[in-house]
Amino acid sequence: MYTTKKNVLIVVPSLKRGGGAERVAAMVGSGLKESGGDAHFLTFYDFRPQYDFSGKYISLNEPLKSNLFVKVFNQFKRAYKIRRYCRSNDINTVISFMEEANFATCLSRIFFNNQSNIICSVRNNTKKNSHLYKSLMGWLYPHADVVVAISRGVEKLLQENFGLQNTTTIYNPIDAGKASRLAEKPLPEEYRDFFASGFNFISIGRLTHQKGQSHLIRCFAAVAESNPEAKLAILGKGELREQLQKLIADCGLEDKVYLFGNQENVFSFLRSADQFVLSSLWEGMGNVILESLAVGKSVVSTDCVAGPREILAPCLDISESITYPYTTDCGTLTPPFNEDHIFKSPDEKSLTEAEEVFAEEMKQAIIRKSDDLNPELYLQSFSQKKIIKDWMKVASRIDN
Repeated sequence: MYTTKKNVLIVVPSLKRGGGAERVAAMVGSGLKESGGDAHFLTFYDFRPQYDFSGKYISLNEPLKSNLFVKVFNQFKRAYKIRRYCRSNDINTVISFMEEANFATCLSRIFFNNQSNIICSVRNNTKKNSHLYKSLMGWLYPHADVVVAISRGVEKLLQENFGLQNTTTIYNPIDAGKASRLAEKPLPEEYRDFFASGFNFISIGRLTHQKGQSHLIRCFAAVAESNPEAKLAILGKGELREQLQKLIADCGLEDKVYLFGNQENVFSFLRSADQFVLSSLWEGMGNVILESLAVGKSVVSTDCVAGPREILAPCLDISESITYPYTTDCGTLTPPFNEDHIFKSPDEKSLTEAEEVFAEEMKQAIIRKSDDLNPELYLQSFSQKKIIKDWMKVASRIDN
């Protein structure tokens, strides 16, 4: 028998700084606590430093394991501990973030009769999940009361691929005020010369297949031919760095395209650049688009699944056919890139049709050289205050 007071347990692998899901988990739990309930945080790993949060904290303090048997055993052990914690602390609602936590939370209901309300939050596009993960999602997620998707595009995939009817969408938040304050901090000295002259494009994301940076570099090569003053900065690290560096050299762009790695304050880089570009093959949402808009930078982005369209063109249905390029007050959508054509020989000079549109929009950005934007209307749907209210509504709806 649970108390009438709202006690919420946030289950997340860790609260380590740097992760988007971890940041949102800390924000949601703290926001629910401030609304008058009690927030509890349960993590599997006690990584530091952590995001700031308000509430009670417990970690299972597990070591990282790669053995499949141990991973499976741990999921059931976690499920039992989640159920025991809920019972001991009169938890009304469990909100879990990411598959690792979602699976354990659903198992706590199936095998250990967890009576708390269960909300699972899917943070990424499920398109490239392994067959095993997809099978587990199809089995476990119907046992949650609500499955919250990070975007309408991800929600549609959950419905189509797993037949889920218990879904809704709650976007990631952006703290526009904090973004503006961070943008005013000085750029690290070693990067100031790069942004001091010319027209500077910037892209931010892990150096992985998903982010499509090889397409971006090929497009930029076409831009640089007619715009010698143009430069491109790519922030992020990942397994494709060496291949991308070779592509840059093969295209003769060593003095125009730079891989700057991870940066602690991306907002000062965004403020210093002239145009943000996103070349992703798929997304869960595309938080970096929000970050760019928050500092007044327009965006050129592929219309990939999912996220960019919902941010830049919220009036469009996510399945609606459009003519490319599709331009709004805050940016331009271009056709998705072909995932099969990632790295091409430098002898293959011709661009694909999608790459041609992307490159042309980059050229148009140089011509426009528009003033910084004021995208307040676009960002209202992603304010922290609104997003916390959306989570409260979902939690309250289950109770009624």
